[in-house]
Amino acid sequence: MANFIGRINLFTGAAAGPQCFRTESGLDIMIHSTSQDERVLAVRPERVRLGSDYGMANSFPATVEFVSYLGATTEYVVRLASGDLVAVELHNSETDPTEPLTIGSRIVINWDPNACQLMT
Repeated sequence: MANFIGRINLFTGAAAGPQCFRTESGLDIMIHSTSQDERVLAVRPERVRLGSDYGMANSFPATVEFVSYLGATTEYVVRLASGDLVAVELHNSETDPTEPLTIGSRIVINWDPNACQLMT
């Protein structure tokens, strides 16, 4: 299950091969590490993108569950098909004002393997 504390997404799981981390919910996340000891993977919300996959290795369908306009940024909480919740923070200049995302919107989120930080 993914959790977020303050402004960070945390996934618990274990290495599932070279440069792959498998969450407890069965989500495979590509990483740039080969360490086998870490059990928690962190991804900062500002490193997560909404929309097309932008050619990133980690791309997952999701449904918007929460939207909060914060002035210069908007915070989203989305649920992946695996059940994991992921916090996303976008600068409002990066969003399309003609197609605002609302609760229930179906989207794709993604992030680069370099955005992943492994912890023990």
